[in-house]
Amino acid sequence: MMINPNNLKKGRGRPPAELTSEQIEMVKEAIPYLQSGFSMNSVAKELGVLPKTLNKWVSKYGK
Repeated sequence: MMINPNNLKKGRGRPPAELTSEQIEMVKEAIPYLQSGFSMNSVAKELGVLPKTLNKWVSKYGK
C-alpha cells in the first residue's frame, strides 16, 4: 500500500517551538517529582501548566 500524497491534508498546527529556558527549568524541576511517584496532574498544577503540556515538554526535553 503506497501513500497517495494527493489524499493527504495539510495540518493546521504549527511545528512545536523550542522550549524557552524558563520552560526547561520547569521541566528540570518537575522530573524528580515525577520520578518519585507524584502524579503528572498534581505536578502540572503546581507549575501552572496543563498536564498535557508538561507531558510534551518532559518527553521532548527530559531525556
